[in-house]
Amino acid sequence: MELGLTLVGDATDTTPAEASAAFLELCRTAEQSGLQTLWFTEHHHNPTRMSSTIPVLMAAAGAQTSLNLGAATLLPGLHDTTRMAESMGTLESLYPGRLLWGFGKGGRSEILYTHLEHITPENAREEMMRNLRSLLALRGSEEVMPPLSHDTPWFVATRDTAAVQLAAENGLGVMFGHKWPLEELVGIVSTYRSAHPEGRAPAIMLSRYFLCDSDGEQVQRRMTEEVGKRREHMRRRGRSLGEASGEGIRFRESLVGTPQECRERMAYFRAMGVTHLSLRPVSTCHEDTAASLVMLAQR
Repeated sequence: MELGLTLVGDATDTTPAEASAAFLELCRTAEQSGLQTLWFTEHHHNPTRMSSTIPVLMAAAGAQTSLNLGAATLLPGLHDTTRMAESMGTLESLYPGRLLWGFGKGGRSEILYTHLEHITPENAREEMMRNLRSLLALRGSEEVMPPLSHDTPWFVATRDTAAVQLAAENGLGVMFGHKWPLEELVGIVSTYRSAHPEGRAPAIMLSRYFLCDSDGEQVQRRMTEEVGKRREHMRRRGRSLGEASGEGIRFRESLVGTPQECRERMAYFRAMGVTHLSLRPVSTCHEDTAASLVMLAQR
């Protein structure tokens, strides 16, 4: 199981310049802690996030580390397919063998506040799937320069049956979000096997909340405080985290706890068939995440 770190470009309590510097420092800490992959998220219309241009962030991080670089996720329904393919191909040529591509429909902010008038909450998934099919058709094509490699792993972030089937039919992996209940993963794997031409199980990228501390009770209090802080930050800017954020957090399914508890859950995820596990920081403070990584690596 490959271990990675999810980078959301958080700028909740800092300036954009300071957040960018801390972002690159966290990339270096991840490498020093023995992680193998940096995963980058795409966010729009979100006052707490700086990760709207994944290719730019991936290029910057790639120059700072030797780690693999993953997108978790790109949002093809919101972009021109050719331009997205060209950005992907350029990164593959800059960092051969180090890229992993994940695709999704986008979250609440991306869909509700988009300036694309044809995108609605009802059709966002179908638009994603339509453009993903176009991207698949461009792999290896000379229409894109540099061309997209057939060897780069692709994943689809979804719990939708049709999207899981699309992934299976094309041999793509699946991504499972940091707040999605693990009980649903079993059904997704079953759907995938049924649709795969050879009945194979998927490569699975699993994202889980991450905060590590030697005091188990303290770490859970810190997680609750961090969610409340971000909720208030969004409220002051006229945004909402939605019903699912905060109250529905499942501590037992996250990597939130003591080093020993985190290791035990990591072993459980591996036994479930997870091939790529990504730690999604709970804290908006990069120093907190760096300290958690160091503690996990030392123990």
